[in-house]
Amino acid sequence: MNIYLIRHGNKKLGLFNEDVNLSELGYKQADITGKRLKEYDIDIIYSSSLRRYIQTAEKINEHLKVDIKIREELKKHLI
Repeated sequence: MNIYLIRHGNKKLGLFNEDVNLSELGYKQADITGKRLKEYDIDIIYSSSLRRYIQTAEKINEHLKVDIKIREELKKHLI
């Protein structure tokens, strides 16, 4: 089993822990990532419940066509 960790795309301005949308650049980054990941045998995408993570996963998934599982425990937490 292989696990690939992908960081969310560039986000619109906001504080570090705010639930904000991807920027236009972030959508382009996620699209490029999805195109590159097509050559891998990916079965599922796991995503945090924050908007920018879900938007990144959905954009990538336009190329992969797999299930996306939203997991609350994948959220960033400030320490």
